[in-house]
Amino acid sequence: MVSCFLTSCAFSQGTWSGISNFPGTPRNTASSFVIGSKVYVGIGDTGISQNGINSVQDFWAWDIETNLWNKIADFPGAARASAFSFAIGNKGYVGSGWAGGPFFLDFLSIRPGQRHMVKNADFRETGERMQPAL
Repeated sequence: MVSCFLTSCAFSQGTWSGISNFPGTPRNTASSFVIGSKVYVGIGDTGISQNGINSVQDFWAWDIETNLWNKIADFPGAARASAFSFAIGNKGYVGSGWAGGPFFLDFLSIRPGQRHMVKNADFRETGERMQPAL
């Protein structure tokens, strides 16, 4: 889904159509989720640099109804790629990810209308697995 949005296309009622161009830096391994009529896309890797991974922290919301992108506040954790992301109800979540070292353990959330993410309890490592801190 993210690659489709970053190349400016959408699928609706059996046909593909153009959408407004993504104003952020092109990237791979971005995180994305959908809440209502907004698609949230952010963080990710813009390519290998001489010093390793070139991760970014920006986060964007595309409004399906207006076909406009709006930049929301930068991701408050460290820049990273390959973070997991999902939405439940009216809340989007982003967590973990990687920037060339150990996986991050933080876990953040956002609701539509908010312009920043809220930090939740970190994940904790237990052997080879991560699980939510209780």
